[in-house]
Amino acid sequence: MKINLSKGLIRSNKIIRMTTKLLLSAILWSLVCCTPYKFKRYEGFIYQAEKPLPHVEIFEQDNPENSTQTDEDGFFSLNKRAGAVSRFLMVRKNNAIIDSIQVIRTSAGEQLAYYFTESRKDTLFLKPETDGMNLERK
Repeated sequence: MKINLSKGLIRSNKIIRMTTKLLLSAILWSLVCCTPYKFKRYEGFIYQAEKPLPHVEIFEQDNPENSTQTDEDGFFSLNKRAGAVSRFLMVRKNNAIIDSIQVIRTSAGEQLAYYFTESRKDTLFLKPETDGMNLERK
């Protein structure tokens, strides 16, 4: 009785190569997905009493020198420092901090979500009379 092992060996090698390719693809995909989000700017709109809030200063909490102002439409675009993401952007009007924007949020301590980045352009709605820190997102 003669047994031909070559066909079984060839199939085994194909399965190993295919499994290796799938595993390497999964590892590469997870590395791409797990690296910090590569955005360059924080962007969004600031509104108060349903109207754009112009000339309000926006700055990174941990780097106040990096700042910008909203335009007539309440829009701001603030360049992000390379290699760093601020957890909060601060909103200042007439030299007083009137609110903060949480840029990074975690879900169950694991999943990161980024807000007010160039791909999202979120909006911060301030209550009509802002006398402290309040935040309402829509």
